[in-house]
Amino acid sequence: MYSLLTTDKVIVKDENAHNLYNKRFYGNLTESGLELSYIEALFLLNKGKIENFNVPFYKIKKNFGNIGKL
Repeated sequence: MYSLLTTDKVIVKDENAHNLYNKRFYGNLTESGLELSYIEALFLLNKGKIENFNVPFYKIKKNFGNIGKL
């Protein structure tokens, strides 16, 4: 599932994004897509549930230290 990094959240723009919300209660469903916190997005990215954002993962990980090792 493709996701887009914004200044305060990550938006998953995929027709199947509702499955992440319905099955595991990640994020909030909105008209723009599934909105995830940075922590939720890092966890799902690390698990392979969502695809890279519009920036490389290493840059996000660098800003959050070892949090990407969940």
